[in-house]
Amino acid sequence: ASIVNCIKSNLFKAIFSLILIFLSLQLIIKPWKKFSNLKINGNYHRKIVNGKGNIYEYSISLTKGLLISFCVGFVSSIFGVGGGIIHVPAMILLLGFPTHIATATSHFILIFTSITGVLTHASLSNVKLNFAIPIGFGVIIGAQIGAFLSKKVKGKFIEKILGLTLLMLAIRLMLEAF
Repeated sequence: ASIVNCIKSNLFKAIFSLILIFLSLQLIIKPWKKFSNLKINGNYHRKIVNGKGNIYEYSISLTKGLLISFCVGFVSSIFGVGGGIIHVPAMILLLGFPTHIATATSHFILIFTSITGVLTHASLSNVKLNFAIPIGFGVIIGAQIGAFLSKKVKGKFIEKILGLTLLMLAIRLMLEAF
């Protein structure tokens, strides 16, 4: 978070929009097939059966997962986002998490990254409470609705929606940068 004050606003927006474009295209059309094949198979195997009887089975490398999470935390802190916008695609594309598991895991992780980011940015006087409080309430309500709706749709559809959302955000940031 301390690095943010060293980066010019337009450069910041341009770099972040390029990252979002890459992630969005990978989620929507997967143009980099080799990138998709980089999924990390690991030594930690999980098999989860949810309340509806859906089975989610995957394996990850805890060491590589921690390294990726550290990188996501660092990058999300620089860009002032909770991390889910970067973490969910990383878990799906790199670690091979099923989409529903990645989104649920991301929500849990956001508890810790958001608190850390908020405290750091608040100590640097980067938080405008008149905007942050209403947005926070919106996020809480939206998260509940999103969690409810995600149970009703397939993982591939969630990936496409996430990709389109990231692409729209990237375009907006790029337009603001120039």
